[in-house]
Amino acid sequence: MNNFTQIKMPKLDTALALNDLAANSDLFQQITIRQLFIGSDHKDTETIYLRGPRGFTPEQYMTPGESVNYSQNISALNSVAELIDACTDALSAQDLGHVLVVKLKAGGVVTEHIDEGAYADHYKRFHLVLSTNDGCTMKSGDETMHMAAGNLYLFNHKLPHSFTNAGDTDRIHVIFDCIPGVRVK
Repeated sequence: MNNFTQIKMPKLDTALALNDLAANSDLFQQITIRQLFIGSDHKDTETIYLRGPRGFTPEQYMTPGESVNYSQNISALNSVAELIDACTDALSAQDLGHVLVVKLKAGGVVTEHIDEGAYADHYKRFHLVLSTNDGCTMKSGDETMHMAAGNLYLFNHKLPHSFTNAGDTDRIHVIFDCIPGVRVK
């Protein structure tokens, strides 16, 4: 595969993070612009921002190097933050961009799109799989893949990509953008 790379690192235990997410599920309703704006490809998702833009204008959202921590969410989901730290340490990450916990609802899809603009050009995109099911697939370009729970993946977000959850349980990924300090692909 050319559009997906599983990052070589120990498989992560996601149980505590999933428990913390269940205990703080109200955070998925805190910022809903990503799934609710007109024409969104992410309408079947819910998102928790751990790091993101200062505001949600297109300019603020799409400018690299301007992300800020959402400290209250990080405190509530400290176990998720610890997993992100393990991933960014393994990558020797520099210039961390947005960090989101994204739930793709059972039976949901993220329609095909390409990430464009200065922000997308600046960062590489990583997915840490917290929970999944056999019906979850991700497509980038002409390649389709199922990502396993506890693993970290790089994927090419500059090609047309989409996600499908044909299962009967939600799929939860941590999606983060960074400049890795080590060669990952």
